Amino acid sequence: MPGDTNYIHEQEIWKQRLKNETEGAAHWYDNWGFLAGREPPEPRGFSTKVAKYSYGHHSRGE
Repeated sequence: MPGDTNYIHEQEIWKQRLKNETEGAAHWYDNWGFLAGREPPEPRGFSTKVAKYSYGHHSRGE
C-alpha cells in the first residue's frame, strides 16, 4: 500500500549515512587539513568612503 513504511529499509539507509559520515570525518584532515593549518589573514578594516565606486566629478545642478 502507498504510505507504508519499510522500517528495515529505513534502518539500513540510516546505518549507511552514519557510516559515510564517520568515514568522511576520519579522512577529512587528510583531504582538507591544509585549509585548517594556515594562519588567518590580517583584518582588512573598514572603509570610510560613503560610496564604493566614484566616477569623476558630478554636481547636482547638471
